[in-house]
Amino acid sequence: MKQYTTKDFEEMKQLKKDYEEVGMELTVGVIQRRLRVGLETAKAIYNDLFLEGE
Repeated sequence: MKQYTTKDFEEMKQLKKDYEEVGMELTVGVIQRRLRVGLETAKAIYNDLFLEGE
């Protein structure tokens, strides 16, 4: 069961791409601050973002 919306995931996917373009790394903390979500939700998004990229 997903703990986040598709909109949040797509927004973070774009942010990850933007961060990579400038040589920065997207972290769980950044996701938490940007979406104003809890640690568990941020970790779920982070894990799914990086699993998708492999």
